[in-house]
Amino acid sequence: MKRVSLLAVILTLGLLPSTTHSQGQTHDIFFISMTINSCNEFGTCDWKLKCTVSDQQSQELIINKPGDTGASLDLGQSITSTRDFPLTVSCAVHEHDGGFGAQWESVGNPSIKVYGVGEYTLNAANDEGDVTIHFTIDSVGVSQQGLTAAARSPAKYYSGVFRSGYDGHVLWLGAAWPDFVAKWTEFSDQGLRLIDLETYEEGGKRLYAGVFRAGSDGHFLWNGVEWPAFVTKWEQLSSKGLRLIDLETYREGGKRLYAGVFRAGSDGHFLWNGVEWPAFVQKWKELSKQNLRLVDIETYVEGTKRLYAGVFRTGTDKHYLWAGVEWPNFEAKWRELSDKGLRLIDLETYEEGGKRLYIGVFREGSEGYYLWVNMPARDFIEKWKEMSRKGMRLVDLEIFPE
Repeated sequence: MKRVSLLAVILTLGLLPSTTHSQGQTHDIFFISMTINSCNEFGTCDWKLKCTVSDQQSQELIINKPGDTGASLDLGQSITSTRDFPLTVSCAVHEHDGGFGAQWESVGNPSIKVYGVGEYTLNAANDEGDVTIHFTIDSVGVSQQGLTAAARSPAKYYSGVFRSGYDGHVLWLGAAWPDFVAKWTEFSDQGLRLIDLETYEEGGKRLYAGVFRAGSDGHFLWNGVEWPAFVTKWEQLSSKGLRLIDLETYREGGKRLYAGVFRAGSDGHFLWNGVEWPAFVQKWKELSKQNLRLVDIETYVEGTKRLYAGVFRTGTDKHYLWAGVEWPNFEAKWRELSDKGLRLIDLETYEEGGKRLYIGVFREGSEGYYLWVNMPARDFIEKWKEMSRKGMRLVDLEIFPE
């Protein structure tokens, strides 16, 4: 299994030229609203808005809609593009004064070139009016290998934990490790950071999926080593001001291997692995009293025993751990805790005794949230896009066979 060394990552980030996206990546340009800064009329203005993305066919977003100064007109429409960045987003704004013989007057034809995902605005202004158009760009990618594998094995299910957010983000699914590292590097250059890594087998091949969000801090990705080597790297990176935020483990070639996602940090932290549930809970309680909070949990089977691993970071907020229950029980607890100001941050699921069971890590929070479970890949991608347009960001992804 290929490893990514610290030196290789630094050189790659500094020297790689700009790259094109892999087959299957699409950009969703979602137009949120148009703010009327000035109508420049005694009465209410009528508006017309048409936009296009990189010379694609233009789309009418507003045909004839009234709006006075200070109003915000909801748009709620998107244009999907498969072109590479940079993309050019252009709009044409027209205003109608009303009254007999009045005609549509141009307010402007603003345009912007964008180089990555995120939230953007366009402004058009002249004597006829002044408006600001708000839109976001999201990207979702499924490698060709991932698409082929999904077609061969449709019984692979996806679950996602969502939280409020409008920052740039990307979901990338179904890539072999070298391709995933290349995409990780490309996204890093675009100001995105990996926050959640998943790995699974399809058609006899190991594939990877990643959740990315906006970020500019130091980061590191390490994969394919046994536990002693992983701990050594964890200690080395910790001393360099990096903190483990996501741990993955899997068996390959008769060995248990580990992968880790690291981000910049200087707070207290702890890593605990290879114990059964009673011992894990005891350590969780002990660390809680030391102002450490669980941020990621993993479970796996070695021999006949189910074991657990946990990643801990400094925290003094309320928190909760709920494990080993079927979906109706888990959903009820999720709703109960959500009402009490706790938010799910990490979801794990596994099969035991012929039943699918769930684990949830909860931290204090008050922002919007959403949980969607057990969907085929294509349906999950559509749900991801829908949530993105509603100002929700995927924070945790879970993939499992059924």
